[in-house]
Amino acid sequence: MALYAVRNKATESIRLVDAPTNAAALRHVAGDEFAVTIPKSREVAKLVADGVKVEDYGEQPEAGEGEG
Repeated sequence: MALYAVRNKATESIRLVDAPTNAAALRHVAGDEFAVTIPKSREVAKLVADGVKVEDYGEQPEAGEGEG
């Protein structure tokens, strides 16, 4: 295991995580703030209608995207 400093880009806060990989450290921290689900089609329709953009894995969102 290694010690990773996981930095919040928005707040500049840092958490130290002892983990086997940097991905595991990030997953550990993200799990405290985020939950991932598969949305039902009605939820997708409402979110898109409300202006939420669909992001493609691997592409960097432009400034301001992904919020909401």
